[in-house]
Amino acid sequence: MVESGGMQKPVSPMYRTMRILESVCTFFFAGSLIVLTLYLLGNAQEFLEETQRLLLSLLRWTSLLSALSGLYYMVNLILWMVSRRRFLAVRFIYAATVMLVCTGILVAVTFVGAVFSPA
Repeated sequence: MVESGGMQKPVSPMYRTMRILESVCTFFFAGSLIVLTLYLLGNAQEFLEETQRLLLSLLRWTSLLSALSGLYYMVNLILWMVSRRRFLAVRFIYAATVMLVCTGILVAVTFVGAVFSPA
């Protein structure tokens, strides 16, 4: 940010880390939604069982990584908000939503995998 004197205001390392975590969280969340869409479309179009298992496994990993990165992002965001004495409601709601949705997807995928796995 440029001030009146032309000097740039330094950005704190904690803020940079928070922004990187936000990007990582968004990446994994988008990946989870894309794989979930592929699984649902493939289920409707009767993909091979092996392909559906592969998509379930991929969905399990992407949702796990998304939930963990969302949790780490939320903790880092809370630390940043406490240290700056500011409350970023939209980012906090985003982090909580990503973490809860991906945890729900992870539980659902684990349940589907357990029910339909060959015994």
